[in-house]
Parts: sequence; structure tokens; C-alpha cells
Amino acid sequence: MTAGTRRALIILTGPPLSGKSSLGRQLVPDHNRFSVRKHFEPQRRDGRRLPRVGTLLDDETVNSAVGRFIETTLDHCVLDGVPGTVGQAKWLRSCVQNACVDWDVFHLHVNVSKAVAAKRASLRQVCVSCDSGADPATADSGGHNCIRCGAKLTRRRDDTATGFHRRWDDFQDRFAAFVTLLPPATPVDGTRSNTAPRVSGPHDVGKALAKLVGD
Repeated sequence: MTAGTRRALIILTGPPLSGKSSLGRQLVPDHNRFSVRKHFEPQRRDGRRLPRVGTLLDDETVNSAVGRFIETTLDHCVLDGVPGTVGQAKWLRSCVQNACVDWDVFHLHVNVSKAVAAKRASLRQVCVSCDSGADPATADSGGHNCIRCGAKLTRRRDDTATGFHRRWDDFQDRFAAFVTLLPPATPVDGTRSNTAPRVSGPHDVGKALAKLVGD
């Protein structure tokens, strides 16, 4: 990008299985999207010692990774589910305020009912071979193997009924604590998130929102 060009920083919040990642992939290329699972699960698979799946990483670890992502992504960025705590929200606000880049910050909150999200959790399959289970996978015609690599698909351990309900309730508690530290949110219907157009600049976010929220 040329010097002086403003960059869009899009913060996606929402409960588990609301469609944040699907929306993020629609808005920007995947290398411009940061999520904790997408960033850290490959490291876990490669042997890095991390808290067990379903346990929050400490703020310092997450903030450091987000900082490197923002510094090295020389384009518009999507933070998928980040910040997720008060400490991360405070750090991000300070980071944006003190950055040498002119950021236009947008906060989109993706909504679905708990029943819809629970149904998605019961159906979601992932491929550990392709991307360490970071994103949902598409099954082949048989319905059991990854259409990309042929590996057997599996479910995430935290997508079980017990795991999902725990994650849902945990998010509601954490979000209530840090939402006031973020810019005002634009609500997005999580059942329509896959209709979002690609964002190439801050001006495009408004166009995307117009299509997402509709009439």
C-alpha cells in the first residue's frame, strides 16, 4: 500500500459458531485474518506447549501474536474473535491509538441464536491434516473424508454439547466485561454472513455492512 493510505481494521466479535470466521473469510483473504485457533493450533500440532483445547491463552501471548500480525500484514486486517478479554481489549485500543498507521476501526458483532449455534456445533467437521482443525472442512461425496486431502474428518473436542454450552456461557460473561472498550458494534445476522463482499479499503466496509444488514 502507498504511504498515507488508510487501512481498515475490522474486529469481529460474537459467540461460538456465530459465523465470525465465515464472515472474515468473505471480507479479506485468509492471510489477512487472525484468529487465536488459526494461529496457535498449527503450533500446538508442531509440539509447542500450550494450554489444553478450550482453555484461554494468556493475554500476553495473544497480544504479542496479534501485534506481529498487524505489523506484518501490510493491508486491511480482520481480527476474528480478538479481543476476547478485558486485557486484550485494552491492549488493542492502546495499539491502535499509538500506531504509526492511520487505522479506520470497525466493530462487527455477529449474532445467531444459541439453538442455531448448537446445531452448527453438532454438525461441524474439521481436518487436522490440512489446517490443524482451525477451520471447518468440506467432506467428500462419502461424507467422512476431507475433499482437499482425503484425510478422515473429525469433530473438535469443544464442539460436544457440554463443550459448546460452556463456551457459549463463557463468551457472554467475558464479552459483557470488555465490550465497552471497543468501538460501538454494528450487529450482523450470522445466518447471512456468507453474503459479504470483499473489502479492499475502509470505504468498502460501509458497502459490506449495507449488504450484510440489509433492509
